Amino acid sequence: MERIGPPGIGVEHELLLGLARTCQDEWTVNRLRTLLDQTVDWPHLLQLAVHHRVIPLLYQSLQRAFPGLAPADVMQALQQQYMNIAQRNLLLTGALKKLIDFLDQQGVCAIPYKGPTTALLVYRNLCLRQFGDIDILVDPEDYRPTRKLLLANGYRLHNDWGWECSLVDDSRGICVDLHRSLTPEVFPVRLDFANLLKRLEPLTIAGRDINVLCAEDMLLVLCVQLAKDSWGEKAVRLSKICDIAELLRTHPRMNWEQVFNEAERLGCRRMIALGLIVSHQLLGAPAPEAMMSRARADRQSHILARYIYHDLFQDADDQADALLSREGFHFRLRERWRDKLYPHYQAVRLRLPPNERDRAVLALPDSLDFLYYLIRPFRVARDYARLLFEKMRKVR
Repeated sequence: MERIGPPGIGVEHELLLGLARTCQDEWTVNRLRTLLDQTVDWPHLLQLAVHHRVIPLLYQSLQRAFPGLAPADVMQALQQQYMNIAQRNLLLTGALKKLIDFLDQQGVCAIPYKGPTTALLVYRNLCLRQFGDIDILVDPEDYRPTRKLLLANGYRLHNDWGWECSLVDDSRGICVDLHRSLTPEVFPVRLDFANLLKRLEPLTIAGRDINVLCAEDMLLVLCVQLAKDSWGEKAVRLSKICDIAELLRTHPRMNWEQVFNEAERLGCRRMIALGLIVSHQLLGAPAPEAMMSRARADRQSHILARYIYHDLFQDADDQADALLSREGFHFRLRERWRDKLYPHYQAVRLRLPPNERDRAVLALPDSLDFLYYLIRPFRVARDYARLLFEKMRKVR
């Protein structure tokens, strides 16, 4: 029988891929039964599920589709973790409702995403998606006023990355990630907030209708998040791919023309293709054949997918692109040259302003301060040349 997932992965990774779904087809069920009859390293499987944040999916699949095939102590441990996750999810969902009510009263239009929104819109079940905080997106113009508003009402600033900040309410143990963008400036995907607002759809959360992203925009957001995480320094988690797969399962009548038109405008068609390929190959995600053919036609997406597989399963045989750097990943991922080169432009722009080392080369009056912009390139070139000479001399 064929395998689940890429070649070279272990039994536990195969089980994880087959069980981290809300439903399995007949072939997958038969393959999983074969795997469950083998010697399974259950502690390792549970460790993988915790790392990839798919405990609820693993527990539900084993309980419903394969009762009695997992050891009793394993099921007991999974049940306890599942209940803890469900309790935390309920707490955060109630907190999200109160937060949206508060921001509405203050005239702030906030779009909740990830967390409870993903659980209900994508999985149709609040308990099947692990999340630990609340994420809201606001218009870039409202970002700083909203942050100031939350800081004045019981939150403290925990982290600030410029494009998002993390705010904590210590009295309730609630963390809110406030976003003005989906991605950092060096990984630009510039959403049009006004257009997003036009396409919002109501979703009942904690007994209240809250406007959230439509399925088409949610697919785009999930694919962008997967690409960003794959590019970033943190390990890719399977839960991000599960989100894409389950959205495709629960929304079979996606407006694909809208998806690709918006992706074209944002310059992230390849991110959509990558999300479709990875979720289909790993989790059997359904998508119209015309869309899959369109995704498969992009050669770069297959190279990027193998990079993600290596990150997910570091013991897999297919490591052809294991050494692809962050810069190389970004360069292959972006289809527009302005997006490919933007990180380099940012790096140059940040290094362009003169500093004290440039001013130490030549003392100029304030009226001629602009000349330091001409002096700086020569000073930097000189310093690099000296450094290179020193290295070459040591080698000799």
